[in-house]
Amino acid sequence: MPAQARIAVVGAGLMGHGIAQVFATHGHGVDVYDPDGAVLAQVHDRIRGNLRGLGEPESAVNRIDLCDRLAVAGA
Repeated sequence: MPAQARIAVVGAGLMGHGIAQVFATHGHGVDVYDPDGAVLAQVHDRIRGNLRGLGEPESAVNRIDLCDRLAVAGA
């Protein structure tokens, strides 16, 4: 997969935010969708916490965009 690939993750729960984290830490842009706004709003903080715990740079969250509607045409 080319480094400039855009990834879509549908669902920001336990697995979704972790999947987004893995792709973002490997240089990919990620769109995360979840119909629950409260869950979606926690994605960046949860990933920052994970990265901090792993001793990884938190800058990967800058490659993650939160989406309030399902639109994956560019992914």
